[in-house]
Amino acid sequence: MIEETRKAVGRNRLVELGSELEAGRKQAPRNPPAVPSAESE
Repeated sequence: MIEETRKAVGRNRLVELGSELEAGRKQAPRNPPAVPSAESE
């Protein structure tokens, strides 16, 4: 799958995407707030 993605997108863009994902990962909440279940209403 990685090879197919590399062919479709290109190596440089994959590197950019990896950097963007890493930056987003650092900002993502570690313990997101719980969302009440729709079944409880």
